[in-house]
Amino acid sequence: MPVQSSAKAGDAYACDFSVRLFKPATLFEKEIAYGKWLLFAPDYPGLPVVVTEDIHQILNRFEKGAQASDAFIPDGDFDRTCSSLLFLEERGFLRSEPVTLPYPFPSESMGAPGSFGVWLHIVNKCNLTCEYCFVEHKNNEVMQVDVMEQVTDAISHTALSRSIKKFELKFAGGEPTLALPALEAFHDMLTAKLEGTGITFQTAVLSNGTVMNERMMNFLKRPETGIGISLDGYGETHDIYRRFKNSGRGSWRVIENNIRTLLRNGVTPYIMATISQESCAGLSELMTWIYQNSLRCRLSVVRQPSGCRNCSDSAVSDGYNELCEAVIEAFDDALTALEQSDIFLNLNSAMEICELHFNQPAPGVSCSIGHSHIVIKPDGAMVPCPMMIDEKGYIPGKDLLASCAEGFSYRRSDGDSLEAHECLSCRWFPVCAGGCAVSNLRLNGHPFTRSKLCAFYRAIIPRYLVFFGRKALQAAELGALGRHSSLNGVDI
Repeated sequence: MPVQSSAKAGDAYACDFSVRLFKPATLFEKEIAYGKWLLFAPDYPGLPVVVTEDIHQILNRFEKGAQASDAFIPDGDFDRTCSSLLFLEERGFLRSEPVTLPYPFPSESMGAPGSFGVWLHIVNKCNLTCEYCFVEHKNNEVMQVDVMEQVTDAISHTALSRSIKKFELKFAGGEPTLALPALEAFHDMLTAKLEGTGITFQTAVLSNGTVMNERMMNFLKRPETGIGISLDGYGETHDIYRRFKNSGRGSWRVIENNIRTLLRNGVTPYIMATISQESCAGLSELMTWIYQNSLRCRLSVVRQPSGCRNCSDSAVSDGYNELCEAVIEAFDDALTALEQSDIFLNLNSAMEICELHFNQPAPGVSCSIGHSHIVIKPDGAMVPCPMMIDEKGYIPGKDLLASCAEGFSYRRSDGDSLEAHECLSCRWFPVCAGGCAVSNLRLNGHPFTRSKLCAFYRAIIPRYLVFFGRKALQAAELGALGRHSSLNGVDI
């Protein structure tokens, strides 16, 4: 870092106070309590932090650029000021060059993947009827043994040839728990292929949570195996869409009982909540229930408003406007309820919001599509994204990552990128990267454009940051009382 030199005097770093530093124009800052300021640099690695008034005053001395020595005032605490400067620079709140909007155009290259994730659409059937599901054409197709052989060979070859030591395997569908023998067979086959290689993998079953028995529980107790359960809301709001195909009755009571069974057996499910305009009224109750049960969750908004398939452009725009308004209000209500509760959250991992990157700036795209996200259908064909599972797909080569890149060959510089440039003028672009590439492709004609959910992103990003700061302060206060030791992002 410019302020901190490599020379040491005893245990302290020697500092160069002649360097010029700048407070970035992209920085988000807000006073969330008296004398407590939330700071977040969207374009720099690191979660939000809360700092005290004196640290914020030091930061403000660099609004138009200043020498590091200008941070020191007569009779001030030299050590405190020095450590504050180093902290602010380390977190990207002070830079050696001015930072202004627009952001530079993202690089075309994301570099060689250090790992990868396999989304295995191992079965196409499901026992629920969710109107918004991206799998429109369900049938009873299950991946057969000969296809499993091909896929596990390719996974093993990809990991070995690229010296990747760990990757993630997700069993999906359809409803994968309806094909448990296929899950067991694939997992056994892949484990055998990788034996003696030093390569390991983490397994997740992406389920609707309606099927739970002793055999399924035993599968979930395999090493590094977990389950994600999809919910739409709490109670009746969950049941609006997630109803059993045969009976038409809601699935909430069955799923809630299964979650309690999992917890009693030492298996903690990860909750994947999909929020729609129709179900968002239950979001506050759902999130309170999730964290009262010490669970973690990822929150997503439906990719397409109800009834918007095959609509005119104006109807689609109106549908997204109404969706954004509804979910913005629902998210605000839910976060407010959590702020006012004494529920403790591990802010580093307890909550994710789909497509949004708070800990690490997005590399110009909101997910790893075309880079390290491998999606395989029951017949062994690949598609770039689970949302494209109904498409025919293409036959991959032995190197699945190479096939992944070839299958989604769009470039940010291709086509009409006016909206992409508009996004670069938004402070939040490193957090959302324009939203879901596949949704943008379908709705805007190009993946790297501005999402129809832009209004939601613009509202929820700063709202979540404030929530993060308030819960961090709450955790710090509890820590001071000895109830929790982590300060969860508070620097005081």
